[in-house]
Amino acid sequence: MDVKDIKGAKVTHAGLLKHNSDGTTETQKITHAGLVARSPEGTAAKGMNIRGNEDLWVEIQANTFRNWVNEHLRETGMQVHDWATDFCDGTCLCALVENLQTRPLKPSWNRRPANQHHYLENATTALKSIEADHIKLVNIGNVDIVNGNIKLILGLIWSLIVRYQIGRSKFPPRKLMLAWLQAALPDCRITNRWS
Repeated sequence: MDVKDIKGAKVTHAGLLKHNSDGTTETQKITHAGLVARSPEGTAAKGMNIRGNEDLWVEIQANTFRNWVNEHLRETGMQVHDWATDFCDGTCLCALVENLQTRPLKPSWNRRPANQHHYLENATTALKSIEADHIKLVNIGNVDIVNGNIKLILGLIWSLIVRYQIGRSKFPPRKLMLAWLQAALPDCRITNRWS
């Protein structure tokens, strides 16, 4: 399967030259998925054997997800720099969920939390709103957020990305993933079979 053969893929640029083994070149169309694959995170993931490199993989996820979260928090003036500390009071998570759901959270959340009780309430409010939007939360609670459990927070952010970014896309998630994989690994033959 070739990226340019995927129906419905948005071609964002047509100018990269693909160098063939026989010395010829051909123009290769670039999709959005291809551009993402060529990002620093995509490039790092491409040549990586995950087993034994879990810390590097977590760092790549953290950077990618941080960019996504900060893009959605831009209008609030908030930013995430450190997952362990910036999410611990629940304000960034509540603001993010409000932005993604395009409605205020009920009950309202404490914008200036002063103690751990307020932190836990904020995290609970955000998590309940996420669950009310039919997102299944697995193995994460308010204490995990307040304590800064990075892996669980990243898992939560991935669930939000799947629901609010990929889920809203007109491009089916399966085809989007296949397109990204093909762009990230152009020398491999990517098929529709997952076995």
